[in-house]
Formats: sequence, C-alpha cells, structure tokens
Amino acid sequence: MAAFPLMLVAQKKSTDPVPAYKIKIAERRSNMGTYFEVAPDQSLLFFTGDKAGNWGLNRVSAWDSPSPKQKRLKIKGPTREETESSRFGQSTFLITNDGRFALTRVALDAPGMASSFRKNSRAIINIVDLQSFTAVSTLDTTDKLLAGGFWQAFQEHSILAGYSANEKDAGGSLFSRESVALLELPTMKSAMACDYLLHYGELKQNDHGGWGRATSTSALSSGCAEIMTKTNSSEPQKIQKSRVISKEAEELKFQPQEFSGNPAWHGCSLVDERSSVKLALYDCGTGHQTWYDTSKTDSRVYFAVDVTTGTALLRVPIDPSKNATGHLATHEGKSWLALLTNDVDLAFYPIQ
Repeated sequence: MAAFPLMLVAQKKSTDPVPAYKIKIAERRSNMGTYFEVAPDQSLLFFTGDKAGNWGLNRVSAWDSPSPKQKRLKIKGPTREETESSRFGQSTFLITNDGRFALTRVALDAPGMASSFRKNSRAIINIVDLQSFTAVSTLDTTDKLLAGGFWQAFQEHSILAGYSANEKDAGGSLFSRESVALLELPTMKSAMACDYLLHYGELKQNDHGGWGRATSTSALSSGCAEIMTKTNSSEPQKIQKSRVISKEAEELKFQPQEFSGNPAWHGCSLVDERSSVKLALYDCGTGHQTWYDTSKTDSRVYFAVDVTTGTALLRVPIDPSKNATGHLATHEGKSWLALLTNDVDLAFYPIQ
C-alpha cells in the first residue's frame, strides 16, 4: 500500500468549534475500519487494513506544524483468501502504558460460530516496538486469551487478557468459564493467571427500572489470589476494569441536560482522559428505538470537560451518519481534541 499523502489546512479563528488543523490520513476509507490511538509521546497511530490483505500501522508526528511527518509500517494480517473463507471477527489496537509497544490483532472466526462460544477463534497479532517502529514479533494463534480475549493495558509494557465462554449446567442455569492473565510484552507470555466459574442469578428489575442479574464465583484456581493482589481487586471479575479513570472523572458523572432522560439511548460515555491536564472527553448522544433490540442515533456531540469544575470547555457536534473517534492530545502545553471521521479525515480542535 502506498504511503498516504498528508494535507495540513489552517482555519480562521472563530468562536464556533471549527478545527484549527485538518489532515487527510488516507485516499479512501478502509473497508476494514481505521483504529486510532494517541501514544504517550503524543504521536498519532492508525491501524488500517482491507479485504485484499493490506495491513499497516501509520504514525503521524509534528501534527500541529506546517509539515506533519508520517511513517507507515507494513504488518502481517489475513490474506484475501483467509478473509473470504472465514467470518471476520474483530480488530484490536492497543498501546502499552509506557508507550513502548503497540499491539494489533485481527481475529477470524469459523463460519457459523456463535460469538459467545469463542472456541474456534484464530488471530494474527503483531507486536510493534514504537521506539524503532518495527514489528518485533508476529503470532498466528488460536490461543483463547490471545485470539478471542479482551485486552487491557496494565503496568508498563504488560497487558491483562480476559476470556469468557458461556455454558449451561445440567439444570439449565447459565454460567461462564472465565480466564484472565497478566501477559508480558513482547513475548506475550503469561506471568500469572486466574481461572474461575461465574454464575448468574435470576434476571430482576432494579429500583431504577433497569434489569440485571446477581453473580457469584466458584472453582477459583490457585493463581487468582496473586493476580487479584497485583491488580488490587476484591473479586476475580474485577481484575479487568473497562477503564482506569481518575477519582475526579469517576465522581463527575457528566450529563448535560440535552442528553438526559430515561431512554437508554440518551446519555454520555467517558472515552478518554488526560489526568495530567485535568481533562476528560465525553461522547454524548440521543437516539430512538427502531426495533425491539436496535436504535438509531439522532444527535451526537463530543465534550472536552474540566474534571475539577465539570465545565465543558469544548463542544463539537458530530454528524450522526458518520463514523467518528475522538482522543485528547497535548503538545507544548496546549490541549487538543483529535477527531477522526469516516476513517480518513482527521481534525484538531483547540481546547481553551
């Protein structure tokens, strides 16, 4: 795949939320999607691929200058034949907390396989050293924690990998087999692991109108105590957390009036945080139900919020028909919202 051209466009200052810079990261939209992250050194990383088997990692640095710099690293992934002969599962893109490594994963599932029973998942994984910007390891694996598991960056250059498969006991009660491990990079070898069974109680409605099940655990393996201590978790199901956030952001519960209300499709989600500058990024939206289990987004807005005061410092409306991913970035003391839309258009909004 040829290197993508970059275009930098300065915009006139305005009180409206218009971008200060724009960059085109691709000639056309990827049919496999674009995965976007901000590295600790504030360079921007994009994992892309297509059904023809072209997979790569793009890095953009000096993005707020007249001459942004881009590097592209070709990495391994499924070929066209492999993609067409199996069901495309998911792609994962993760950067370690110390910024040393980036991980890419493309999962393929056997045709007709239920996603809740990840027994036939296969994945191609690349571990990229971001200092040298080279792929130091490539794995083609069916290991359940690597191919079908949920990943989360942990201390320095390690990750937590979790795997779950639902089953029913002889009485018809639902339970799941859970596995979680601490993996060291770049070897992806397990330093400690925990296996257990998670049992689900009866589905009940809570005081707020929502539904949920009580859970309990059994058959904990001998390694569970060690990894629970390492992650400061009181229960095995709390070893992996969906997001590690600051106390200020956790207590803020940001919810503008326009996105409040009882419907489940009204609300805001915390998508990024920069605790060093006391900023949090929220993705807020409204929608309506289109069928019994689906909904359509009617409006969507990204908010950059001061977590110490709860004040929204930036409000950027998003076209709900477009795919969009936002991240916070900082450079030379200035904070920005980096917003990628339709997998190719990258815009930078200053946060005042």
